[in-house]
Amino acid sequence: MRWNPPADPDETPRERAIAWGDSAGPLVERAIALGGRVIGFGHERLTVDFSWDGLYDAVDFLTESPLAPELSSGFADGEVIALSAGNRLALGIGEGIVRATKLAELARPGEVLVDPEFARGTRGALNVLGEPGKRPGRPDVPALVLDPVEPLCEVPPLAAPESSQRSSPPESVGPLSVAGADLLGFVDEVGTQAGRALLGALARRDSRSLQELAETLRAEGSLVATERIEAMAALTAGKGGEALRRLRAAKEEASEAEPSVRARASLALAVALGSLHRNEEALLETLEGLAFARLGADARGERALGRFLAQLGDKWGEPECARLWLAKSA
Repeated sequence: MRWNPPADPDETPRERAIAWGDSAGPLVERAIALGGRVIGFGHERLTVDFSWDGLYDAVDFLTESPLAPELSSGFADGEVIALSAGNRLALGIGEGIVRATKLAELARPGEVLVDPEFARGTRGALNVLGEPGKRPGRPDVPALVLDPVEPLCEVPPLAAPESSQRSSPPESVGPLSVAGADLLGFVDEVGTQAGRALLGALARRDSRSLQELAETLRAEGSLVATERIEAMAALTAGKGGEALRRLRAAKEEASEAEPSVRARASLALAVALGSLHRNEEALLETLEGLAFARLGADARGERALGRFLAQLGDKWGEPECARLWLAKSA
C-alpha cells in the first residue's frame, strides 16, 4: 500500500516524513494484531503478508483502517521468499509483492485494486466492481476494484486452490490438523454430546456450526470453553486476527484459574498461532502450557500438549524431536 494524504503546499519534506512515521506505527500494529506479517517498509509504503486462511483479516486490514481514505492499496497472492524472517517482521521478495506494488501504484487514494487471478482464486469471496480503466502515468496492469462498502461475499470457508502458491511459509501447522489436541479439555468442560458435535464441526471446517454450538453453551452458562470455541469458529472462517484476540483474552481471564485451565488456554492459543504460521510463538505458548499442566498434575493436558509439540517438531523437520514427544504423549 501507498500513503496518499491530501497535498499540503506548506508542508516540508521533513514534516511529511514525520507524518508518515506517525501513521505507519498504528498501521504496523494493526497488521500484526490481525495476524499479518510486515514484509516490506519504505518511504510512504508498507507491504503486509497474510496467510490464505487470513483472507478476511487481510480485507479488514485494507478496508477498515482509519487511514483507509489515504491509502492506495494492491491485493495479490503469491509465494514470498523471506530473506530475513521473524514472527511478525520479515524482509521478503516475490512475484506477488511485485504485482501488489504495481496495483498500489495504479490505485487512487482510498481504493483497493485486486489481481484478477487472485480474485478468481477466492471463488467468489471478494466483491469486485470491475476494471479501473487505464490511468495516464500509472502502471498498465490487470486489475479489479474491490467494493469498499461490501468487500466480502457470504461464502463457505476458503481452502487455498491447488494452483495458488501460498504466501506464507509452508512449514506452518494447519488449524484443524492440531485442533483435536484440545478436544479432551473441551469434552471435560462441555460434556460428551457437545464434545462430539465439536469434533464433527472441526472435521468439516464448519465455522457456522461451531458458532451455533458456542452460542448454545453460552446460554447454558458454559463460559470457560465458549471463548475458545468461538475463536475456533473464527479461525476456520479465515478470521485469524479475531481468533487471536479472543484466545489472548481467554488466556488473560484464566490467569487466576487452576493450572490445568491455564494449560488448556495456552494450548488453544498455540494452535491458533501455529495455524497462522507464527510457529515460534506457538512453541513458546505450548511450553508454557506444558509447565502449567505439570504444575497441576494434569496428565491428559500434558499428553495433548506433547502431541502438539510432536507436530511442531515434525513440521520443522525435526523428526527425532517429534518422535520423542509422541512417545512421551502415548
